[in-house]
Amino acid sequence: MAVFLVLVLCLRAFGVPASDVTVIEAFAAWALARLLAIVPLTPGGLGVVELGLTGALVGFGGANAPVVAAVLVYRFLTIVPTLALGLLAVATWRRHRLHP
Repeated sequence: MAVFLVLVLCLRAFGVPASDVTVIEAFAAWALARLLAIVPLTPGGLGVVELGLTGALVGFGGANAPVVAAVLVYRFLTIVPTLALGLLAVATWRRHRLHP
């Protein structure tokens, strides 16, 4: 649910008011995006999730530009920190494995 909260905070930060996209509508769009991520078209649903999430949020009444910005920042915040921590963990593991 923390990932969903990041989406809602991104929407509000980029000026998508609750009158345009309610929390329930955002949750429905987020749930759809989670289902789209399961389809193995691209790694992590990259591109597919963004299109589905943006399409659903715009369909619910959000303005194009703020919704696209919010979705891109949301995906950045949910992918890049995890990726960076994973790379750091692998680098640390390899260094300690080679030099015990």
